Amino acid sequence: MFFFILNSTEASREDNVYMAKLEEHAERYEEMVEFMEKVVKIIDSEELTVEERNLIFLAYKNMIGATRASWRIISNIEQKKESRVMSSQSRIIGQQTRPN
Repeated sequence: MFFFILNSTEASREDNVYMAKLEEHAERYEEMVEFMEKVVKIIDSEELTVEERNLIFLAYKNMIGATRASWRIISNIEQKKESRVMSSQSRIIGQQTRPN
């Protein structure tokens, strides 16, 4: 059943919501977004349920949150490198300006 739902191009609204919930539990937020996008495409003029809106919100929030966390880690590493370079440069300058 799991394999069928993943490969089915005509999965129902409920199937896609169910798969989005599974992806949430697995912390696979990009896939969760994909399933919720399918839900939005399936409905024509109907409104999303509160649960569906919450799932969309969680999917995008967590997907972007993971990207932001990665970006912060990279930025911190770069800042540490820059501060080390500045520190070593100031030591070199300090040594050059000292009278002998």
